Amino acid sequence: QEHFNTQLQALEENLRTDIRQKKKVVLRTLENIFLVDMHDITYCGSDGCYTTIHLVDGEHIMVSRTLHEFDLMLSEQGFYRVHKSYLINLLHIKRFEKQEGGYIILNDNHKVPVASRKREELMSLFNKLAE
Repeated sequence: QEHFNTQLQALEENLRTDIRQKKKVVLRTLENIFLVDMHDITYCGSDGCYTTIHLVDGEHIMVSRTLHEFDLMLSEQGFYRVHKSYLINLLHIKRFEKQEGGYIILNDNHKVPVASRKREELMSLFNKLAE
């Protein structure tokens, strides 16, 4: 619950923060080092010890870091782990589809599953944002 409240506070602050105060994350691959604005990350997907970062422009960057590492780094920046394999940027949510356990539809129309144990927490987050 404490972790959830921290994430909620971070999201509220991010929604109020001036867009010019963008924070960057450094992503290292074998061939490149990318400096990416956190607001440009739509979601992160896990494949074991690798994480693919999906950006608003459609670019994908695969790095050899676990999703857990990104969760620790980004959860206080408005990101939320909705599933063992997905970390989403809450600013890019388009809608929540309730059928089949639940899915988040992002602004780029990507469909991300929501784990059943995360569904109630996510609903609570939406309710608090609506207040």
